[in-house]
Amino acid sequence: MKRCRVLPIIVLLLLAAGASTSPAGEPPRPDVPPGIEAGATAAVGELIRLRATGAESASYSWVCVPPTPDFEAMGNRAFLSSRMVGQFTVVLAVVTETGVVQVTHVITVGEGPPPDPFPSPLPIPGPKTKSLQVLMIEESEDRTPEHAKVILGPWRDWLENQKHPRPRVVDKDNAQTDLAPWIARAGSRLPYVFLVDTDGSVVHEGRMPETVAGMLELVKQYGAEK
Repeated sequence: MKRCRVLPIIVLLLLAAGASTSPAGEPPRPDVPPGIEAGATAAVGELIRLRATGAESASYSWVCVPPTPDFEAMGNRAFLSSRMVGQFTVVLAVVTETGVVQVTHVITVGEGPPPDPFPSPLPIPGPKTKSLQVLMIEESEDRTPEHAKVILGPWRDWLENQKHPRPRVVDKDNAQTDLAPWIARAGSRLPYVFLVDTDGSVVHEGRMPETVAGMLELVKQYGAEK
């Protein structure tokens, strides 16, 4: 991670935009230089959480290089869940009491370990049980900013806190043979969501909810009782 002065245009954008500040009640820490807290490696589709550290009362501006729709930023936090292998440099420009400081963090996305097992062929729907796995089928080229917010939404954190398996988000052209029945069943109704319980039974399937709140409500409906 390195520090350097940002280009004048970034400084002007930050000062003019009035970016978000840290949550109320958290005192500024001018003695600690700005930084980025996050992992350095991830598997394809794995969610990486980035958090600005140091000058917590400052304003923030995030940029991912190269640009990708799989990157989202909100205040002092950002999220990356890349659908392809590659190296991404996340740039954070922070307004501090002494000026604007830029820090960077590099994330390498590789193939990673095999994903959690997913039942195949497609089972018959059944009642909900102890665990819930989420499979999303999408057309990557058609992913909109609104879809990205839902796909990267807080329902992922809820599943993790409830000890459910990590979700899988795959493109309809994915070549993995175990996904073929699922992709075929989703058809052109994309993005499409399957919720599968411990026994391999589909407890819900349908188009992905249009809102972040709707997706969170859906997984809670079928995954709350563990």
